[in-house]
Amino acid sequence: MTPSGRDNRNGEQQSGNTARPRPGFRQESERLVLTNQTFSLAFSTAANGTLVSLFHRELQREIIDPAEAVAEGILWRLHVTTGDDKPSSFTNRTCGAFSHSLSPDRDQALRLRLEWTELRVGAAHVPGKIVATIIFPGAGPCALFELEIELPQHISVTAVEFPCLCAVGSSEPLTEESLFLPLSGGVLVSEPRMAMSASGPSARWQIDYPGPASLQMLGYCCGPGTTAWIDSRDPSGSRKSFIADQMAHSNRLLLSITHHPPSSKPGVWSPGYPSAVGVLRGDWFEAARVYRNWASRQVWCERGWGGGRRLPLLTSSYGLWASYWGDARGAVAVARSLQRLVNAPVKLDWRSWHHCARNGAYPDYFPPRDGAEVFSDFKRQLSDAGMLTQLSLDGLLASPESETWQNDDLQQYALAPASHTPAEEIASAPSGLVPICPATTYWREKLVSFCRQLIELRTEGLHLEHLADAHPFSCAQEQHGHPSPTPSQWADAVRSILADIRPLLGTRVHLAVDGPCETFLDLSEAFFSTHPAAEREGLFAEHKHLRCAPIPLFSAVYHDYATLVGPGASLENPRPHDPLWPTETVRELREPSSLMDRDYYTQFCLEVARAALWGHQLLLSNFFPQQGRAERNHPKLAFLAAVLRAQAWGVGALLPYSEFMGPLIIECPPISLDLLINPPGSAPEQRESIRRSVPPVLGSAWRVRGSGITLTLVNIHHQPVEFATQLRSSRFSVSLPIQLIGRTFSEDGDVPGATLRASGTDIGGHLPARSIVLVTLR
Repeated sequence: MTPSGRDNRNGEQQSGNTARPRPGFRQESERLVLTNQTFSLAFSTAANGTLVSLFHRELQREIIDPAEAVAEGILWRLHVTTGDDKPSSFTNRTCGAFSHSLSPDRDQALRLRLEWTELRVGAAHVPGKIVATIIFPGAGPCALFELEIELPQHISVTAVEFPCLCAVGSSEPLTEESLFLPLSGGVLVSEPRMAMSASGPSARWQIDYPGPASLQMLGYCCGPGTTAWIDSRDPSGSRKSFIADQMAHSNRLLLSITHHPPSSKPGVWSPGYPSAVGVLRGDWFEAARVYRNWASRQVWCERGWGGGRRLPLLTSSYGLWASYWGDARGAVAVARSLQRLVNAPVKLDWRSWHHCARNGAYPDYFPPRDGAEVFSDFKRQLSDAGMLTQLSLDGLLASPESETWQNDDLQQYALAPASHTPAEEIASAPSGLVPICPATTYWREKLVSFCRQLIELRTEGLHLEHLADAHPFSCAQEQHGHPSPTPSQWADAVRSILADIRPLLGTRVHLAVDGPCETFLDLSEAFFSTHPAAEREGLFAEHKHLRCAPIPLFSAVYHDYATLVGPGASLENPRPHDPLWPTETVRELREPSSLMDRDYYTQFCLEVARAALWGHQLLLSNFFPQQGRAERNHPKLAFLAAVLRAQAWGVGALLPYSEFMGPLIIECPPISLDLLINPPGSAPEQRESIRRSVPPVLGSAWRVRGSGITLTLVNIHHQPVEFATQLRSSRFSVSLPIQLIGRTFSEDGDVPGATLRASGTDIGGHLPARSIVLVTLR
């Protein structure tokens, strides 16, 4: 079930017989230099083929410190085991012989072949060779890197770090730098070298794909207007890790991708896909658009809005999602109360419909908690009121306390990680639940059976939790009936499950998973994501000393191919709970009271604003009617209702089907706010509040078919704010002079309206308190 790409190359559009410029090559005394009109690469012969220069020619900006790269850098590192299972590693620098050759490639590109022999593994010299091929284009901002490994049969490769960008860091002020990472929907780390230097070893990032990493790229923005990145062009979903770390003896960065060979392939191996190294004028958004050139032509993009896919009503209809943790009797009251408060249709994401407690005796889901007859009656009431519902079940976890565990002997199907899989990855399951190997026929058939039963309950949607965003485990249990671990084992297994379920649903019932993750884009209608609420959800908990913020990296690539639902913000601070949970467990969710009783109103507005600006369908978590009667929740509901009005009005209703042009850089006086950190499964002592300075005005831009450019601006502050932004010529093509047509939505009844002005491509104005403004450019 692995998707296959049509082309793993740069993804540039071909245009008839147009002549392509030729790249250049020169050999200097100790360097091999490839160059085109945009950028150049240089490999050091003195450092055995290490990449020592990544240079943007137009901007005259060097990304790598050449001297440090020559002294300490590497291009690749191989982790291996020998015949006695002794682990070892070696790099291109430790090889005894290095050579190169040059040949032409198609489309006027050049192929630079770098070869290493006389390998040294530990203290032993072994035969074999490592070959890296760099495919350098005549035009464009990036080159492709391929690797082939040939070792004796008694040596097995366990991991490969390639390509490695070492000594990354410009001479620009450190305050103007940032690092972007593929964690969840995307993360931006400001001033990474300054912050990581103070943090020591804990500053290292490792993000595994597929699952925790939503796509296959990471990069570095140096100063105003220059970005370097590395990515993988892998359509198979093979397991890999994206690494950002510090160099050993400086504050410069090391960026790399770790690939994981199959355990049954000693000696000879190649990833089977290229990686890319590039540099361009612009920021992370422009780099994401280059990646999109390749990504949008993969099989996972053949479905979706961009691929002409017909979507179920639950996916495509306007409204507010409500995550509900109660019984059938309360479902109707919750939906009706919330619909009245926000004056918008409500779509129910029902998390505790099943017989067992949530995170309890999975997978003993049936019969429904209130009995089949009562459940059907209340479900009918919801349908009669025009309220759509999706039911959730866990796609990965099971409990040793369940009857199914005992009756079906589920222990035999439990995930058995390969030896190189970190044990802590397995330990992340909540409440003692155990991951079941998704590659087993038993589990796939079990989930299909559950989904058939849910369809019989006449639900409009299914939500498979903990499957698409889980760590990509490798299972080594031979009794499971699957082959020995391969790099794509996890992605293949998850895709097989989704592919078996998808035909059961037809076009009426939608299938949602957690995410986002590109590998499963074509087999689900929606990704449920708390990414816009990254701070609250503890997404950066291990790196809270760094200045991290979520960015719409995934949306920059896939907005018109994916539906995202979030942020999962709640009117109340404690995390949701199942009514069947013990009283003591529920009480702990409200502790410490000094922290949990505070009102994080502005944080709520920030999370909702991010989701709206990035094109998400809005999700409110854990709503109950009594929350609507609490006075301190009225402003939150009023702000939420204003954003929903904007999503339903005129051009706002077209944004889900429009081209996402990225976030705007807004200039305005910052505000300070307290952010609650309350991750799932956290103990009271792990919860905390951090103070952050943020701009109160956020914005994004869209290209709307038939309407030109539309800007979406949100003021999350309780006071009016003056702002300014500029339409960058590299991203927007607008005719001057610009006429601005604005429509304001606010918690005060949409009055007064925003005051807007334009001078050339500079746009500014005055936004009312807690408002959202849609601005069409004419």
